[in-house]
Amino acid sequence: MIAEKLRSLAEGDPTFSVPLPVVANFVASTLIMLIQWWFEDDMHHSPEQVDEMFQKLVMPGVHALIVPES
Repeated sequence: MIAEKLRSLAEGDPTFSVPLPVVANFVASTLIMLIQWWFEDDMHHSPEQVDEMFQKLVMPGVHALIVPES
């Protein structure tokens, strides 16, 4: 499911400079780690704030891995 979402970030059939299963595993692991931290921090941040943190931490790197079509 995550790999399909990552594919939808780019036009056409994007390729990644790192194998897509590795990227998807990284994204999933990071999300799980962030949710765990959020619970351990007694959920002092709203779900929207946690999502914003996740997007800022992960998405620039994901976008940088997309190889433009030539």
